[in-house]
Amino acid sequence: MTEPHGYQRVFAELKRRKVFRVAAVYGGVGFVVVQAADVFVPALHLPPWILSAIAFLMILGFPVACAMAWVFERGPEGFKRTGAAGEGELDAIVAQPPGRRWPIGLAALAGALLIGLSAWWVATGR
Repeated sequence: MTEPHGYQRVFAELKRRKVFRVAAVYGGVGFVVVQAADVFVPALHLPPWILSAIAFLMILGFPVACAMAWVFERGPEGFKRTGAAGEGELDAIVAQPPGRRWPIGLAALAGALLIGLSAWWVATGR
C-alpha cells in the first residue's frame, strides 16, 4: 500500500480525536439554541441585543469546542488528554472505504454551516 498523503493523515487525526463529531453536534445544537432564542426573546420581553449576544457566543464557542475536542477525550474515567495515535491507527482510518470516512466530515460541515446560518439569521433580523 502507498503512503497516505499529508492531508489524509490530518483528516484521519481529526476523525480519531472526534473533532468532526463535536463540530457536527455543536453546529446542530447551536442552531437550535439560536432558533429557540429567536422565539423566546420577544416572548419574554427581553432586549433585542440578547439574541445577537447568543449568536455571537455560539460563533465564538465553535472553535473553542473543536480545540477542546482535539486536546481532550472523554472516557469512563472522565476527561483526559488525548494520547498519540497507536501504531497503524491513522493508516487504518485512511484505509477505510470512502463510505465510512465521509459521512462524519459532511456532518461536521453541515454543523459549521448551521452556525453560519444562525449568525446570518440574527444579523439580517429574520
